[in-house]
Amino acid sequence: MRTGWIKLYRSLWDQEQSADPYWVAVWMYLLTHAAREETEVTFKGQKMKLKPGQLILTIRSLTGAMPSLKRDRICRILSSMTGDRLICLLYTSDAADDMQCVDLGGRRII
Repeated sequence: MRTGWIKLYRSLWDQEQSADPYWVAVWMYLLTHAAREETEVTFKGQKMKLKPGQLILTIRSLTGAMPSLKRDRICRILSSMTGDRLICLLYTSDAADDMQCVDLGGRRII
C-alpha cells in the first residue's frame, strides 16, 4: 500500500482540462505512482534506477488501472498533458507503443 502525501497546487483547477474527470484521474495516477525517493526497479527484465518523481508506465498498465478509460482516450490525455508541458513523454525504440516515460515538474518519469 502506498503511503505519504503529495503537494497539489490549487492552480491545477486553472487548467481547462481539469473539468474532465478522466484527465484529473490520469494526472492523479501519475503523481501518486511516481517514485518518492531513489528506487531500483525491474522492468521487462532490465534493472533501472528511478529518481524522485520518475515512473515507469505502460499504456496497458494504465488501461488496466483505469478500466473505464479506453487506450485511445488515455493516449489523447497524455498527449494533451505533453502539449501543455505538464509532462514529457519519452519512448524506448523497441517498445515505443508499449512504454511511456513521463516528466512531471522537470523530473523524468519513465
